[in-house]
Amino acid sequence: AEGGGCSEASAGVMGHANNTVAGGRPSSVHCIGLGVGKDYQVRVVYIRHVSMFYLTIMDEHAAQQFDDLSVRIQQVCAAPPDPTFLPLIGDLCCAVFAGDGLYYRARVQRKLSNDKIMLLFLDFGSVAVVHKADVRRMRDAFLALPFQAIPAALHNIRKRSSGVWVDEAINLFAGATDGRVLRCTCTDQLELQNGATSALVTLFDDSSPGGCIDIGSKLVDAGFALYADAELNGKAAPPPASLLANPATIAVH
Repeated sequence: AEGGGCSEASAGVMGHANNTVAGGRPSSVHCIGLGVGKDYQVRVVYIRHVSMFYLTIMDEHAAQQFDDLSVRIQQVCAAPPDPTFLPLIGDLCCAVFAGDGLYYRARVQRKLSNDKIMLLFLDFGSVAVVHKADVRRMRDAFLALPFQAIPAALHNIRKRSSGVWVDEAINLFAGATDGRVLRCTCTDQLELQNGATSALVTLFDDSSPGGCIDIGSKLVDAGFALYADAELNGKAAPPPASLLANPATIAVH
């Protein structure tokens, strides 16, 4: 599975100095999570669709720890690749992110060829294909800090149909969350097929000039979503005309 958060194959562990992780798989786990019923200040860092996106908690101390860890990762991973390192699906590693050319913590999702590997970057939630020459062994010391990306879905918000989220809905969600610090309330934890969990959350933009905006309600008001609680759907607007006229805009993200 490409989604999800911390599982036996993906979560951080408290480690020792510069030892590598045997087989790329830690023996115990600890990872960032959201407490049910608690509020947080968050950013949305990666969106696959409205029912699978990634958050990071706004925490200055954790941000400094992550920056310090990143410096150490760059120093260690600058060494030439180990030709004996052959990562398997589910293994932890460090890999170059093409956006900035730096190494980050990742997990192997799929081997596409002898040279290309699909990875999930565990501190951001993004998936990318990386050349094996840009992949390094994970070290225990790199796992002391929990992975920062938290998989999440909007509480009580569902698609209008059984298909996939349409591009217009994803774009609206992205536009409403991009670059913003949001107030997040965790309402529950959803268990995923791969054994990981996803936080069910309500997101609020308190910085809007018009007052607090519930991001999920914004999708409903625009006609791209329904409330999962059927009793609330009398408030929902009809589907946008563009959606009715052009069902071919549906795409998988």
